[in-house]
Amino acid sequence: MRRRALAIVSALTLAVVALLMVPRGPRIAPTLALPLLGGGKVLIGRAQQAPILLVFWSVMCTPCLKQVPIVVRAWRTLHPLGVDVVAVDLKADPISVVRQFAHTALPYPVALDPEGRAAAAFHLRSIPHAILIGPGGRILFDRAGAFRVFTLRRDILKWRTQHTSTTGAHHALD
Repeated sequence: MRRRALAIVSALTLAVVALLMVPRGPRIAPTLALPLLGGGKVLIGRAQQAPILLVFWSVMCTPCLKQVPIVVRAWRTLHPLGVDVVAVDLKADPISVVRQFAHTALPYPVALDPEGRAAAAFHLRSIPHAILIGPGGRILFDRAGAFRVFTLRRDILKWRTQHTSTTGAHHALD
């Protein structure tokens, strides 16, 4: 019986280690064109010129709705620095509900992903999920669940320092 318990604990430990080693998505964002709620499209990937923060969410997701004030704060901090913020409605929410919520609560655009193609391309497992993509499509920040503006700002500064020291170049985040 002890051997069996030890075997189970060992198997669970290996499973957890394996899950932690699995990449959380591509290092370069997939090339996507997502339709925006108000018309037009947002382009994501290698040809992208400006940094963009994608926040995958749903109006039917309580943790997502709790994250909205933090994303609005992130938008207020990042937008003047040239970083676009786009909410990506992941589930097939009624468009009228998404439109009403976006109109009353969100100062940034909402993209639609009702079939989950963008979520699949980024290997998302849950929402809310935030991904910051730099110029050229490089993923700078990838966080499932709640995040803080401080953490996002820290990751941006870390990327900017690394990028500037290796290339001498400055981008929109500078």
